[in-house]
Amino acid sequence: MPSTPPIRIQPHCSVCDAITSTVDLTGEEGRWRLVVAGLSRSDSPGTFITDERAARVTAAAEIPYDEDRFWSAGLDEDCGYCIRCPAFYCKDHWKNGWCPRGHLMSLSFW
Repeated sequence: MPSTPPIRIQPHCSVCDAITSTVDLTGEEGRWRLVVAGLSRSDSPGTFITDERAARVTAAAEIPYDEDRFWSAGLDEDCGYCIRCPAFYCKDHWKNGWCPRGHLMSLSFW
């Protein structure tokens, strides 16, 4: 595992500026732990991920956020990112799986 400081991603809603999710990536016991508290997950202890996925999450953390990097890291839906807008929205602005501009997201919790 590369030596790197913990990474935190906290995108903001394009409508109200609320934080849509929190993604933490930390190195732990020679492995990477990914914790996502977002639209579809919360209060999870996280999961250990591969170096390859950790690299994709690290790339997704680069500002300005990029839809391809978020999608590649598998964070787009958990973070409330509408790839068709492209914009982040909080849970209050995703209505039954629809973003404020009328695009459908396929999250399982709707």
